[in-house]
Amino acid sequence: MRRRLALVLLVVAGCGGANHSPQLTTAVEAVVAAGVPGALALVREGDRIDVTEAGYADAAAHVNMQPAARFRAASVTKLFVATVVLQLVAEGRLRLDEPVSHLLPDLLPDGGRITIRELLAHRSGLADVADDPEVLDGARSTWPPRRLIALAAALPRTTAPDGAFRYSSTNYLVLGLVIERVTGRGLASQLRSRIIERLGLADTTFTPGRIAGSHVHGYTLPAHQGVVDPTAEPRDLDTRSAAWAWAAGDLVSSARDLARFLAALLEGELLPRAQLRAMEHLQSRYGLGLAVYRTRCGLAWGHTGNLNGVLTIAWSRRDGSRQAVVVANVYPLAAAADLALRRAAVTAFCG
Repeated sequence: MRRRLALVLLVVAGCGGANHSPQLTTAVEAVVAAGVPGALALVREGDRIDVTEAGYADAAAHVNMQPAARFRAASVTKLFVATVVLQLVAEGRLRLDEPVSHLLPDLLPDGGRITIRELLAHRSGLADVADDPEVLDGARSTWPPRRLIALAAALPRTTAPDGAFRYSSTNYLVLGLVIERVTGRGLASQLRSRIIERLGLADTTFTPGRIAGSHVHGYTLPAHQGVVDPTAEPRDLDTRSAAWAWAAGDLVSSARDLARFLAALLEGELLPRAQLRAMEHLQSRYGLGLAVYRTRCGLAWGHTGNLNGVLTIAWSRRDGSRQAVVVANVYPLAAAADLALRRAAVTAFCG
């Protein structure tokens, strides 16, 4: 669900024009031709939205990928959660440099040394629960966040608090509990009222572990010593539970909704200027829930994710003028598919 989708791209000179559709269609079709069951790419520039899709959302049922397809947004969820945290900071209900122990005194043995800022920036040193095979196998339909955090807290720290960047979904499980502690309401309620309903994101829901209605199925391919077999039959992961991901990755959305969210965020519709600048302050290409990616036409701001075989890339220009959302539904990717997906993402973002 995470940084394993390596989408740090080389900067090269130049950027294409706005008439991207033929190139984007070719790029998305190339993703499917490389062995991915289905893919889609959406480009948003103000009121103009272009969507290209190819292949299947559900291969077994032969359901085609649709422009309005709903899917697990995976770690893009973290950007929603970070936005709520920074809204609470703007309201004076939370401080970025406040230790976790002030809010949740019994949660972490070293909670007095770990701050909200460090959780947002993945600099807490907490081990990643997503590295635990028992968590990822989806056999359990429920994983209480406190139980997952306890599992991670019992492991050695990956770095000292405020040390090096070490991506960990555990950080955002803690932040989900922080939001609930500060507001006295459930995380789902806060996401709905502060972002989803406010922006009219009709395709976006947060009901941990469940995805109702028609949606994109995720698939997996076997790999041996890190090499994916592109000739194998993809295995459907749709019945695998994602309840463990909660605040770290269990949002369900559509490409249109994610693009709308990114535009609103970076245009200052969701956060005051001070909190948006804090979010954009980068260390190791990651701010406070907001990541940056190098492309041939400049920096892309946003987040990527991977959960239960669905890969999501959600990028925006820093001024909010253009968004690109690309989705593919198999993981891990064979080498050719990985290259095709990278090209599709850059084509969508740059034109």
